[in-house]
Amino acid sequence: MTNGNESAVFDDTVKQFALSNGFHECRNKDYGHYSGPPRCTYKSEYAAIWSDSGTYFTAGKDGVMEGRLRIVQYDENYPVEDFKKLAGNLVGVLHSTFGDWLQVSVIDAGKFN
Repeated sequence: MTNGNESAVFDDTVKQFALSNGFHECRNKDYGHYSGPPRCTYKSEYAAIWSDSGTYFTAGKDGVMEGRLRIVQYDENYPVEDFKKLAGNLVGVLHSTFGDWLQVSVIDAGKFN
């Protein structure tokens, strides 16, 4: 991303996708010293989405503005193929909004079992 407007579009795109697919927004409180697990941004009966955008810094490099997103299936009874379709639809929406410069990494949890 190159500016704050694109960051806002990223956040809104993810939000609209989540809400239109049965997710609800998680109302996370901002604690100054929270040390628990990361809190999701959106949650449904079977999956959760973590999403944020902004400028991120890596050691020795200038800040890079980017959007970050993770979608995870946590209900083992939810069909894997349905989850893959949902995740693919999310990627499709982001591709249609941001074009080919969107980078996607997919990690199949089954490979870690």
